[in-house]
Amino acid sequence: MMAIVGSSWDLPNYLGPLYSASPTQTPILSLVGARSTLFAQNDQFPLSVEYSLPAAAQNVVSENASVTAPTAVSVTRSQTNNCIQIMQHQVTDTYKKRSNNNKLTGIADLNGKVMVKDELAWQVLQKLKIIARDQEYTWINGTYVAPAAETTVQSSRGVFEAISDASNGIDADGADLSRALINQMLREAFADGALFGDIIFSVNAFQKQQLGSIYEILPSDRTVGGGNLQRIETDVCSVDLVLNPHMDTNDLLMLDLATCSNVFQPVPGKGAIFSEALAKVGAADPTQVYTQFGVDYGPAWAHDAITDLSTS
Repeated sequence: MMAIVGSSWDLPNYLGPLYSASPTQTPILSLVGARSTLFAQNDQFPLSVEYSLPAAAQNVVSENASVTAPTAVSVTRSQTNNCIQIMQHQVTDTYKKRSNNNKLTGIADLNGKVMVKDELAWQVLQKLKIIARDQEYTWINGTYVAPAAETTVQSSRGVFEAISDASNGIDADGADLSRALINQMLREAFADGALFGDIIFSVNAFQKQQLGSIYEILPSDRTVGGGNLQRIETDVCSVDLVLNPHMDTNDLLMLDLATCSNVFQPVPGKGAIFSEALAKVGAADPTQVYTQFGVDYGPAWAHDAITDLSTS
């Protein structure tokens, strides 16, 4: 017989404080959400309408030529887009599990207490954390699959794929992160038309330490050493540093928060993210957690990256 999910044996109770061994920080999702959250009415949504102007020049004509107007040349526009992805989980607990809430496994201390009083609510909370973490991953590493049919597993494009599609970004080819590489990325972003509205560098711990060794100014105090670099000034823009456990160790992402929004497609009558009871078939309460989410990073050329950095 198949093992039961959500049973008193599948989900035993222990005494002691609860800690997650997995990183639950979602810095990009949280920073973007604090600035802008949009609600889509379609499973595809526009990111930007872009156009390019010809290179600047004197563009002069003679008096004789000015008598006749030049041939008309239009400035054309194009639209970039992304799509919503479905994120869904199910949890359940049995009647027996609920009845056995004070049944303990492991070491029991008379002074201890059961930390999880409502197993179903706790499981829903963990799924919400998982969804948020997966949304963070989508912001960084999402790959685009456009909706084509009800069987399509559509997915939202993340910033690294957008940068690659725009032929932006620098391949460090295994080199150490350096001021020269950062300056090169900023110059190229400037040449591509980056707006530099609210720039962050999103990095894992190793590259955060590299940035500290490149830019930090140590205190003159003779009894205090070290530093925790949070912001750097460059010749092009100010940059806030964001330590992100979901970044690959060998990458640095330059993200302009001013062009970014979290996008949700609400379900009428239910909202943007919700849990609800599923049909009962017996002595258990199956529940689903559901949301429809997409990434709006604006124009791809607002962002940049350095990839394949040394990690040792």
